[in-house]
Amino acid sequence: MSGAHSRNKGHGFERKIAKDLRESLPHLFSEAKRGYQSRNNIDLAPDVDIPLFFVECKAHQKTNIKQALKQALDTKPKNDTRFPLSICKDDYCQPIVSMYYEDFKKLLELINLNGQSDSDKKNDSSWVFGPG
Repeated sequence: MSGAHSRNKGHGFERKIAKDLRESLPHLFSEAKRGYQSRNNIDLAPDVDIPLFFVECKAHQKTNIKQALKQALDTKPKNDTRFPLSICKDDYCQPIVSMYYEDFKKLLELINLNGQSDSDKKNDSSWVFGPG
């Protein structure tokens, strides 16, 4: 696969993720868009610009999830408080989302601020995402 084809494939995946987040979760990500990409080997923004997460997207024949997450962490500016997150898609497979475990625990703490007891939440995700 040529370099231009690979680039276009990656950019298309980033646009698809941004559009999907806007359409499927408009109450959270109505402003989701593809981030301003690197120039002169300087990463200035995530691949998909959304609140709460610094997103690195990869779409390859076989993606390296750990490397993608590390890239999100390494390119995120030090003063950016968003969680590094990778969205990786191997050819002919569903995308996989990954984040660091410590960040995952922090995210769960943010969700838990809702105030319901743990027993009320155990088998019901509507407390986070709403009914349906």
